[in-house]
Amino acid sequence: MAVHKAEEFGLEDRRMAVSLSPPAQGHAGQGEYVEVEPVYLQTLKIYQTVHGKFHVDGAATLNNLGVLHRMYGRYAQAEALLTRALTIKEKPLGLDHRDVALSVMNLAQLRVVQGQPEKAEPLYRRALAIRERALGPSHPEVAKTLEKPCQCPRKLGRADEAVSPELRAKNFRPKRS
Repeated sequence: MAVHKAEEFGLEDRRMAVSLSPPAQGHAGQGEYVEVEPVYLQTLKIYQTVHGKFHVDGAATLNNLGVLHRMYGRYAQAEALLTRALTIKEKPLGLDHRDVALSVMNLAQLRVVQGQPEKAEPLYRRALAIRERALGPSHPEVAKTLEKPCQCPRKLGRADEAVSPELRAKNFRPKRS
């Protein structure tokens, strides 16, 4: 419905790109990757036409494409897209923005599936630090991020360095009176 309404404004209108993103993310969430890539590419083209190649809207789409390529097992393409998205986001948003943390997390996840926990660990720690500063240490996004950096030392044979996610997670549970 929203896509059809946006088509009235033209296929190169920003509203068209905005209306394409939610259904594409829904398809990606259902594992329908083949259907999603052309939609992300169309969205990226619109954002780059409207805003240029270095805008956060385009960076968000680059990030989504990077995740998609990671899921396909196309790691070189995923790395290029995720790195580009991160670089674009850092300039206007700053190094401590929650959207930057999302891109850092996606790069870390790529390193994990590539079998490179030693490269993933500093990225996870960076994302966690950003989220703690930007959102506060008790925010749900921080809780979701917590276990990720703890897994890397274990995979590297340094289990004694891993902070127990269960201990930190206690901070996120409501206190009973």
